[in-house]
Amino acid sequence: MKKLLVLSLLLVGSLAAVPAQSRTCTPYGTFCLFGVCYYDHISNGDPTSLSCWTTGTSLATISTCGYSQSAFDMFYGTSVSQDITVGAGQTGTTWDFGFYVDFDDPHNDGAYNNILATVYNVTNSATIGTWSWNGANGDLSCSRKDITFSGNYAGKTLRVTFTSHKACSDTYIRVRNIFLDQNVP
Repeated sequence: MKKLLVLSLLLVGSLAAVPAQSRTCTPYGTFCLFGVCYYDHISNGDPTSLSCWTTGTSLATISTCGYSQSAFDMFYGTSVSQDITVGAGQTGTTWDFGFYVDFDDPHNDGAYNNILATVYNVTNSATIGTWSWNGANGDLSCSRKDITFSGNYAGKTLRVTFTSHKACSDTYIRVRNIFLDQNVP
């Protein structure tokens, strides 16, 4: 029994040490709307757990869109990211990195309460696009944001990242419903 317990603890410990990006994560995949098809490269974009993401944050349950769902609860210096390797045959050139943000800052602090979303080409070490918000801009509730871009990234690795700074304990910055859609030619 002791051997089984020790073996179980070693197995759990070794799984916890594996970075989220190296775990097996299945992207949402292909979907079609009004006769146009897209491929969503993000795994666990809702998010229902922390798996498939490299993160130093936790999840919060929120209901700002009229229903209850999970979101990344961003803190000071928090970063959440996921690497996506685009298949060699995935040659669509129209892209949309989208997500929903809740940003509640009662202090309207532009210097210390902020969030930055980035799409980065890891293969070529180049930033593709960014979106940012801070407390001076006001609050956001159930707000969809998009970074659209074009290009053939077949065979490349892209990284999507959210980075936040939150100095006030009564400020909330939450991200959910994350997707990285590529048109299917």
